[in-house]
Amino acid sequence: MLKNVLGIVGLLIVGLACEAHTATAAETLVVGKPGTPCPDAQYTTINAAVKAAARGDEIAIGPALYDEQITLTKPLWLHGRKVDGIGRILIQPSSFTVNGLGFEAVITVLNPEVVTIDNLAVDASKNAVAACTPGLAAIHFHNASGEIKNSAIFGAQLTNPLGCATGLPFGNGFGVQIDADKPGSY
Repeated sequence: MLKNVLGIVGLLIVGLACEAHTATAAETLVVGKPGTPCPDAQYTTINAAVKAAARGDEIAIGPALYDEQITLTKPLWLHGRKVDGIGRILIQPSSFTVNGLGFEAVITVLNPEVVTIDNLAVDASKNAVAACTPGLAAIHFHNASGEIKNSAIFGAQLTNPLGCATGLPFGNGFGVQIDADKPGSY
């Protein structure tokens, strides 16, 4: 009996050690634009870093304007990083495409359990939504959960919000849109 108990305790310790290793194994991928104060950048676009990242990785984004739309399908931590006292990180696509959910969004978080967005400015003002469809959001969480902190979100306004018929769910755009295939599943 003692041998069985020691075996189970041993398995628990090994399991905890593996879990602790997994939690600390996250990589930091650094994004920076050429000519900006981010000398250790590995990527010049956020999308390239997102594509290369593994689940749970950190994407540290250097000060610059990023003309991108981003889709996150795995748990990641995106955060703006101060370099030489400068911490202005703006994600502002100059043109938008509609994602598979019928939305224009600067950042789409699609299905991962936890995404953290920290210290970023997200601007949806250059959107092409003139009527009430497609939907518009600066950040769109779909079947996903996460956290947005220390960030500025703006510009998610339709060019003609008065042209919307009453009862449509999109209104005048959303800073943060949260929805799911099944209500209560996020």
